[in-house]
Amino acid sequence: MEVAHKTFERKTAKGTIAHIVRENYLRSDITCKIVGCPVCKSKQKTGSDGWTSPAAQSKLLLDNASHILIPDIDFTISFLELIESPDILDLVFLKTVLNEVQYSSLRQYSRIKTLLKDARRRFVLFNNENFAETFTPKKDGEITIDRNRRALFEAVKWYTLHLIEIGATSKPLVFVTDDFQLEEMCQHLPHVSVMSSQEYVRKFQFSTSLLELYDSLNQVFLQKKENKKNLTGSVGKSKNPMGEMWEEYFPPEILAAGVKSLNLFRGSFQVSSFNLNDAMVRLDGTHGVFNEIYVPKEYRNRAKDPIR
Repeated sequence: MEVAHKTFERKTAKGTIAHIVRENYLRSDITCKIVGCPVCKSKQKTGSDGWTSPAAQSKLLLDNASHILIPDIDFTISFLELIESPDILDLVFLKTVLNEVQYSSLRQYSRIKTLLKDARRRFVLFNNENFAETFTPKKDGEITIDRNRRALFEAVKWYTLHLIEIGATSKPLVFVTDDFQLEEMCQHLPHVSVMSSQEYVRKFQFSTSLLELYDSLNQVFLQKKENKKNLTGSVGKSKNPMGEMWEEYFPPEILAAGVKSLNLFRGSFQVSSFNLNDAMVRLDGTHGVFNEIYVPKEYRNRAKDPIR
C-alpha cells in the first residue's frame, strides 16, 4: 500500500489558518460501484467490499440507470435538499466533496451519511482521495479550491475512461457544477455531460415540486454569491439598483428553504448599547464553531435589541 502526504488548510476556532499534513494511504482495489462491472469485480477480494452481500448489491449503481449523477462541492452543499429528493436515484459522492461538506457543516455531512446508508437509494461513495489512480497531491503554493478542482477533474476523468473500458458508454454520466473553471476543465472529457444546476433540473424533467424547490434554493445560492461580492466592496457598491442602502427581504418560502438546507441561519440581531457601530448576530442552536457573527453596518436592516 502506497503512502502519500496530503496537505490542506483549515480555519481554527480563533480565526487563524492551520496548515495540516496527514499521511494518506493509497489503494488500488477501490471499485466503481457499478453492478456487474467485470474489471472491478475481478480486482476486488471476494466479499471485502460486500460484493456477495445482498444489502451491498442493492446499493450498487444500476447498469440500466437513466443517468449517473456526480455533483460537485457547491452543488452538494447548496442543493442538498434537491439531492435528497426521491427523483434522484443513481448518484456518486466523491470523497473530496464529502471532506468539504464535513468541514462546512456537520449536519449536512450527517444527512449525506444517512443517504449513503439508505437501501432505497443507489447512492455510493467513490473514495478518490485514497485511490492510487485518482489521488491528487497539492502543488506548492496552490490554494485549496484549485487543488479540489483538479481532484474532481481527475475523479470524473477516471469514471469516464472506466465506463469506456467496460463498454458501458450507453450509461449517461452527468457531472453537475456551477463553477465555470471546473466546467471548462471537464467539458472536453469523453462520455460525460457537464451541466450547470439549472441545466440539470430542466433536462431530466423532474416533478414540478422539485423544480420549485430548485428555484427557491437557487435564489438563496445566488444571493449568497452576491453578498460575498458585496462584502469585498464598499458600502456604496452594495446598494441595490434603486439606490437604497438596504437590501430587500427574501420571500418567506425562500427563507424557510434556506434555513432548512443550512444555507441561511436564524438568529437574533443585537447592537451594542455602548457603540452603535458594534453589532452582532447570535445564532439559534449550534451551527458550527462560531455562534456570534459581527455584522457590517450596511447590512443592519433588522430589528435592534441593545446588548445589556
